[in-house]
Amino acid sequence: MKGVNYITNDKGVKTAVIIDMKLHKNRIEDLIDGLSAETKRNEQTISLREAIQQRRRK
Repeated sequence: MKGVNYITNDKGVKTAVIIDMKLHKNRIEDLIDGLSAETKRNEQTISLREAIQQRRRK
């Protein structure tokens, strides 16, 4: 893939990646958004109304 380079260890195993942000900025942002959402998957949710009420109390 253009703009993507891998760093390998002595055994040829890929250990890191260098990505050209000019070429792949949107893809990187999507990846980070997905990872962020995944970390919050098990968090408790509240309704919009409750969120607004909590915000007003502050």
